[in-house]
Order: sequence, then structure tokens, then C-alpha cells
Amino acid sequence: LLPLQPYDLLLHARNLLVAPLSEEFVFRAALCPLLLAGGFSVTSLVFICPLFFSLAHVHHIWNLVHYHRCSLPRAIAMVSKWPSRGCLAASLLSLF
Repeated sequence: LLPLQPYDLLLHARNLLVAPLSEEFVFRAALCPLLLAGGFSVTSLVFICPLFFSLAHVHHIWNLVHYHRCSLPRAIAMVSKWPSRGCLAASLLSLF
């Protein structure tokens, strides 16, 4: 393996540490309590929070189609998995 350049280290740190932690903070630790305080039930929160998460990442469809030459249906299929994973994460968070 080739040694990583400083830019590569920063890119990996961003992708593997900063992005997941900040997303979890914003979409779980901040959004879930706000929705609960707004009168949403825990059950509805499990479905609503992942929708916000997916909307915030809809730009990935553009990237997949235009930069990675992925077909539009395949890109949509890839991105459409996120709400179900988010529902699982939100339901697990609601246990605590």
C-alpha cells in the first residue's frame, strides 16, 4: 500500500469520523427531541426522522448519475434504502 498523503488522511477522517458523528448528532440527538417536544409520538418519530435524513441526502442521486455514471433508477434504488435503515436507528434510539 502506498502511504497516504495529508489530504487523503483528512478526507478519510471526514468520511469515517466527522460525517457519521455529525449526522447522528443532527438527525438523531437534535431532531428527535425537537419532534417529541413538538407533539409527535415516538412511533411517528421513527418514520419522520429518517425522511428528513433522506431529504438532506437527495443530492447523492445527482452525484451517482452524473459523476459515477450510474443509471437514475439504480441511483434512486440505492438512496431509497436509507429511510429503512434510519427507521431502524430511530427505533433503537427510542429504546433509550
